[in-house]
This record gives sequence, structure tokens and C-alpha cells, in this order.
Amino acid sequence: MTTDDLLLEVNDLKVSFFTPVGEVKAVGGISYALNYGEVMGIVGESGSGKSVEAYSVMRLLEFPGRIVGGSVRFEGHDLLAYSQREMEKIRGNRMSMIFQNPMESLNPVYTIGNQLIDVLRGHAKDNGVEVTQQAAADKALEMLRLVGITNPERRMTQHPHELSGGMRQRVMIAMGLICEPQLLIADEPTTALDVTIQAQILELMKSIQQKTGMAIIFITHNLAVIAEICDTVVVMYGGHIVEQGTVEDIFYHPAHPYTKGLLRSMPRLDEQKGERLIPIEGTPINMLEPNPGCPFAPRCEQCMKICVNRSPPKMSLDPSDDSKGFSAGGHRIACWLPFKAFSSAGGLL
Repeated sequence: MTTDDLLLEVNDLKVSFFTPVGEVKAVGGISYALNYGEVMGIVGESGSGKSVEAYSVMRLLEFPGRIVGGSVRFEGHDLLAYSQREMEKIRGNRMSMIFQNPMESLNPVYTIGNQLIDVLRGHAKDNGVEVTQQAAADKALEMLRLVGITNPERRMTQHPHELSGGMRQRVMIAMGLICEPQLLIADEPTTALDVTIQAQILELMKSIQQKTGMAIIFITHNLAVIAEICDTVVVMYGGHIVEQGTVEDIFYHPAHPYTKGLLRSMPRLDEQKGERLIPIEGTPINMLEPNPGCPFAPRCEQCMKICVNRSPPKMSLDPSDDSKGFSAGGHRIACWLPFKAFSSAGGLL
């Protein structure tokens, strides 16, 4: 990975929510890098910090949430140093986001056409470009056709409540793409849809990504979705990245106990009929009082004393790679288990 390849670089990002009962450390210092044209999946159970991380990158966090450390560099510029006005020129234009629930993300009192046109004209104006109403309407129609909406001329005049859930999700994708962003963040865009529509939306996003060359961060708790659409995967637990690698690394050579637990808990076509899925025992950690060591330690079957007391190092599973941290890419893990072999010599574990 070279500097010229990098579109987005997140370094030691920390996000907290300051509540009446204490500070909730939702994201505890994560780092990763995304190349131009790359599709990255961020996977983890509810409460792992996936959406909070995405909102932080977009600078959409609201009180009581606050970014308390780290940096977010987009095309070489630190977004955390930008004013809200400067972010408005980038957000929706150079980088865009599809939110979790299309039923609540569209304005119910405006037609689909009005909302798409306003997005395009508003961002064009921010960039000093004047787009006519007719040109914006033509572009909106083109985007609705691109996302596979039938009879787009009629849909332009309809309100969100007149469309099905799948149609509204397609409208949200069209809205996210209408300004041709370099980066699209899709926050569980298929969660509210049935399986058939999910498959159609995923195929659609793959097709659009191949046509436009944009980078995508796809956030989900569904490993099957990750396998379908992503090039690389980031696995999060308790506000931390525990493993990172290519789709092949994660699915065929998982190294972290949490990643292995996720894979064991999903159905497989090659399993014997009647074979039970294996759940991950225990409950998620209390983010108000996280333990000083590995966040997964209380639920890990291979937990050692050091796992509870000391935060695990971040290491590459490629012996020839001596770079540190997750932002360097490759197959990486945050775990004490690889050091277990040295316990008898140094007494560390």
C-alpha cells in the first residue's frame, strides 16, 4: 500500500458518550486504511462500535457523543480539523452515507424527485457550480434507473410512503450516489429487507461499484453479506478492532477467538443435517466499565491471566511483515494467543 493508493486513513480514533452515569467508551482507539476503489466490510455484533465509527468519520456525531482522540484523514486532509461548514461541502459530495433505516431517512413530506434534486443542486452550489432544475431532474432520473427502479418518472412524483421498503432503500442508494462520491459508507443497508430484496441490493451495489470505481465501507453483523461484496474485512468487538484481513484470511484462516466464534455461529451448507450452531457464550462487555485487557477476555474460552490485565498487542500474521498496527493492512490480530509459546521462557503469560 502506497500513499497514492490511500483514500481514507483512520488512526487511533477514540469516541466516547458522556452520560449522567459515566463515560461510555464506544470506540477505544481503532486504526485502519482504505484504498481507492476498495470494498471494506466492518463486522461485529450490536454494540461493537461499527456505526459510531462511521458517524465519526462522517462527522455526524451528536451530543452526548464526542471524538476524544485520533485522526481521520480523507484524501490526505484531516477531517477532524474541519469546521462544520467545510464538512458540509465534503459530506454527501466527496463522501456519502446510506443509513440503516430507509423508512426513517427520507423526508415524508417531500416527493422522491424533490429530495434527489435538492441534494444534487445543494452540493453543486457548495462547490460553486450552478445546476439547473431540469439538469438535476435528468440526473435524478438517471440515478433511479441505475439502481433498478421501475417507472422512474412516476417514482419522482411519489412520496416515500407510496414505495415499498426495497424501493426506498434503492432511493437511498441513488441519493448516496447522485453526487458521484469517492467513498460510500453503507451502514447495514439491507437489515430491514427480506432475503430476496437483500440479494438484489447487494448485486446492485457490486455492479455500481464496478462501474464507478468508488470505495465502499460496508457495515453489517451479517458475515454472509461480507463474503458476498467485500475485498477486506475489519472485525470489531467492544469498540476495538480484533482482527483484519482479506475475505479469504477471515473466512479460511481466522485467528482471533471472537472471529472464530462468529464463524461457528453461522449456518454452513457443508454441515450435516441437524447439526447445531455454536453460540458465543456470555454477554457483551459493559462499556461503562471495560476491563483493562482484551475486551473479549470475559467470553473467551482460551482466556489467560494476561488477557484480563493487559491490552493485547497488534501484530501481523505474516512473519515477513514487522510493521505495527492495523492501518498497515494485511492479516492482523490483536490477541495474546500467538505469544503463548513464549510463556515458559519469559514468564509473560
